Amino acid sequence: MRLCSFSGPDGPLPGLVVGDEVVPLAAVSTLDIITGTDPIAAGEAIPLAGLMLDAPVIPGAAIAIGLDYKAHAAETGQESPAEPVLFAKMRGRVKRPSGPVVHPEWTRRLDYEGELGVVIGRRAHRVLAADALGHVFGYMAVNDVSARDRQKSEP
Repeated sequence: MRLCSFSGPDGPLPGLVVGDEVVPLAAVSTLDIITGTDPIAAGEAIPLAGLMLDAPVIPGAAIAIGLDYKAHAAETGQESPAEPVLFAKMRGRVKRPSGPVVHPEWTRRLDYEGELGVVIGRRAHRVLAADALGHVFGYMAVNDVSARDRQKSEP
């Protein structure tokens, strides 16, 4: 299932991408579908090429893991950490696909990386490794943009 959000007359609407078309869904948002609402068609398919896509979901929290594999640590000249390096991406920073990446004047080292986003669909707490994938709704491509000079200036 390929979920999307697109700009409708009254704001973002959830949709299901099928080939080169989007089927509007009868849900308030893609978040409703992620958390358990069945995706039910709510209209005729619309050509994907004619739509303005929005961010598929605006997460309540986006937790990222830094230096998450040995090659990445090596390219930055650092050792792989013994424990995961966690950091948050703020809610207002999620933008629509193909939208502009703004380069703020306060950074000289804007950097980007393609990342795999994991969408958690069920509340999870103290989940055993063997049960972890049961909480994953799906995956999405993410363009992670960082101000490297600011990132290095504080812990």
